[in-house]
Amino acid sequence: FAFESDFFSALADMIKARKGGGRALPSQIICYCVAHQMMTNAVVTATSRFDNTWSKEKVFKKLETSGFLEQFLRCATAQAPQGVPSDVGELLLGLLDCPVFLSKTFKRCNPCGDVVTAIIDGTDGSRRIRPDIMKTFQSIASLRNALDPSGLSPMPSACASCNVGVGSKMMTCSGCNWTRYCCSECQKADWKNHRQWCKDYSKCFSSS
Repeated sequence: FAFESDFFSALADMIKARKGGGRALPSQIICYCVAHQMMTNAVVTATSRFDNTWSKEKVFKKLETSGFLEQFLRCATAQAPQGVPSDVGELLLGLLDCPVFLSKTFKRCNPCGDVVTAIIDGTDGSRRIRPDIMKTFQSIASLRNALDPSGLSPMPSACASCNVGVGSKMMTCSGCNWTRYCCSECQKADWKNHRQWCKDYSKCFSSS
């Protein structure tokens, strides 16, 4: 009913009107209601339907079509009111379970893709974004950049550490089953950099 009555479209327009020509967000409590309560209710309620016809990806797509997903991303950067639990990080991580949707919708020059880029660049969203939320946005951007339009990325042909390709002798990370190395030394050398994305890559490619 909320989608049919254009509720989310109207809400998105309200937030955009507040933004105006700058980077202003609604009040902290409104951001919390948008990013936590309304988004959670939309995703949980729709994906818990008795007929199981609504996947998480379908919900995100409808929210994106209404313009609400873009504004949710902006509001997700605001701090939750003091003493109030926050689950926005969990909602953002849900996007990693939808690789095809993510690769198509979060491309540059698309509203959601441009918002993510702007947030990471510091030109949109709250100036006091939580480190854990920023890390999630960076993870989304990293996966977006790695995926091709089909939602799948071709197996890398070069070592992630030294960038040298050795054909069939390449080793594959057992954690994500995607990142490749020419030898165990290169894998160890790259672990500090790779470990922050390993689980995210694993989620993305296994769900594909």
